[in-house]
Amino acid sequence: MARDVYLYAYEKYGTPVFKNIANSEQRHMDAIKVLLDRYDITPPSDYAKDTKLAQQLKAKVDEGLEQALNVGVTIEEVDIKDIAELVKQPYTNQAKDLVSVYTNIAGGSYNHLR
Repeated sequence: MARDVYLYAYEKYGTPVFKNIANSEQRHMDAIKVLLDRYDITPPSDYAKDTKLAQQLKAKVDEGLEQALNVGVTIEEVDIKDIAELVKQPYTNQAKDLVSVYTNIAGGSYNHLR
């Protein structure tokens, strides 16, 4: 969802930061997909909730460039919070790569905030 909202903001304003972060979000998705495949995990998702949230965020993007940048801040802050909770989960030694990927993605989110 984050990637799609960033792409929407880029299409609307042409501000390169939105495209750069959208590309980064795609890399995050690719890294998680590798792990989902490795551990044969079906990703849980509430598509209706994600779609509704994306629509709400896009509506904020439509309010202006400053609001679009604020939407980006919101996305990254939520990602950081969610990842902090994921890292607290008990993982087997075989799944420690999950924590590594989560940590790298959180680092990306901190960079996006800048």
